[in-house]
Amino acid sequence: MRIHAVTLGMLCAACSRSPLEQQQDDLAVAQARWRAAAIPNYSFNFQRVCFCAPVVTRAVTVTVRQGAWAALTYVDDGSVADTSLFRDFLTMDRVFAFLQDALERHAAGFVARYDTPLGYPTEVDIDYIANAADDELSLRIPMLRITAGP
Repeated sequence: MRIHAVTLGMLCAACSRSPLEQQQDDLAVAQARWRAAAIPNYSFNFQRVCFCAPVVTRAVTVTVRQGAWAALTYVDDGSVADTSLFRDFLTMDRVFAFLQDALERHAAGFVARYDTPLGYPTEVDIDYIANAADDELSLRIPMLRITAGP
């Protein structure tokens, strides 16, 4: 009987966690997987989906060398993209910092999916203010490639 009471207590404690707290835990686990992978050279495709100017929502390829941003180009034509429009997303560490900031700002809605082996976010939907129009933001990282060193 005592074991059932302890188990029930643990289950109730888990039930009292808010969805945002669960997302915080999921983010921490995913970020730990990313850091454990210790990948210094990689590139990833990135797209922001929002009620924003088209130049901001065009898909880009971000290239990182030795953990630092190295290149940013548009996927559709290979032209160089303006880094000031994507500064929060120039490395995976910056992407994680952006997501952490959204959670710390107590976004009304936050749903993220992470790559299982490496932990990087593949899809994120953020709604900063409930019942407000045009404040929603989605991030898509459909592909990450590990690349050779410089």
